[in-house]
Amino acid sequence: MFNQDLHLIEFASQGQQCAAAHVDYVLDHNGEIFWLSELGSPSDSRCLRNNRSGSVERLRHILKQCTREQSRVFFSFDVDSIRASDCPGVSCSSPIGLTAHEALCMCYEAGKCPVVDLMDISEFNPRVELTITGRLIVNMIYHFLVGYAERP
Repeated sequence: MFNQDLHLIEFASQGQQCAAAHVDYVLDHNGEIFWLSELGSPSDSRCLRNNRSGSVERLRHILKQCTREQSRVFFSFDVDSIRASDCPGVSCSSPIGLTAHEALCMCYEAGKCPVVDLMDISEFNPRVELTITGRLIVNMIYHFLVGYAERP
């Protein structure tokens, strides 16, 4: 049974990787989907704290809204949303997607947000590729913890 107090937000979803039944489920349960194509271009900024890419800015906006509403957030990151050149060890890779740097910045922002209670990383498949993706995931967790350490 779906908890009506929860608000499901899917972020950086890609149409070619997202089943219609899944989209229907999210929308039927008053969830929102933010498609990768809606997020804008990656930023050239390499600064973790001031990244201005469309995806990082959109996540900041969503987290600020959740903070205002005092919603509790479970931050789940599907690494299929990261482009294959940066994250090849996933179950459904794609040549388009978030950059590794955007993923790190998003994890930092989530860690910094006081209403984020949990973090989860899904779809890592070490049978496909272990080294690059494994290191990226370790860095994603590290950046989440850096943000968490900077909470007020």
